Amino acid sequence: PIGGTSSLQCASDDLRLFRGKPPAAAHPTETALWSFLGLPPAAEVAVAPVAVRQRPVNLVYAHPRTERFEGAVLDELNELSVRASEAYVRLIRQAKG
Repeated sequence: PIGGTSSLQCASDDLRLFRGKPPAAAHPTETALWSFLGLPPAAEVAVAPVAVRQRPVNLVYAHPRTERFEGAVLDELNELSVRASEAYVRLIRQAKG
């Protein structure tokens, strides 16, 4: 990640899909996530933000089973985050009546 920023922080700040080398072990959030999920180190990770009104409300983290992402996985991850954002907006509008 740019400037040593975590992949989660990049996606949250930029409100765009992050794809890149995972952060060094100095980033405890990602290290704890990998440990919790029982994931081995990967050559790359992806994080897609789910946003409402230009604010991140969720982050979808992807860690490939192989060394790198294959096929249309990242396109599908991006589509998932866009659809989730749209669903949140619909739910908010319905709640407001």
